[in-house]
Amino acid sequence: MAYKAKDIPADLLARMSDADRAAIGQGKVVMEDDRPLATWKSRYRSKLEADYAAFLAVQPDVLAWDYEAVSVVIGAACRYTPDFRVIVRGEVRPHFQMHEVKGPHRHREKGIVKLKAAAKQYPEYEWFLVTRDAEWGWQVERIVL
Repeated sequence: MAYKAKDIPADLLARMSDADRAAIGQGKVVMEDDRPLATWKSRYRSKLEADYAAFLAVQPDVLAWDYEAVSVVIGAACRYTPDFRVIVRGEVRPHFQMHEVKGPHRHREKGIVKLKAAAKQYPEYEWFLVTRDAEWGWQVERIVL
């Protein structure tokens, strides 16, 4: 299903790159299924993040999760907001994990650098890089420094 600019909420259009807005005008924005665009675009920044939220919702060890609920300071003047704060069942007590979902986009490396810097500066949390592989499904890699 292709979408036109009139189908996309104004707040989402404002956050899109010029290239993405141009793609909409050319009818190149296509969903993989027939869900209305607003069902995932209004809450999440990407379909990948929306799909990962649905994955978290059915995991038995996940007690709760929040989307972009935490923002941390890295170094002197940089802020980083992981995609998901996840509360998981532990052997003794529940604990927090931070999950960053990354696709194969051009800004991927910058986000991974920030993720690793946050993991180093805030070792009290477990930090994870999440990617999706067409063959294997979700790949959840713990960041260990």
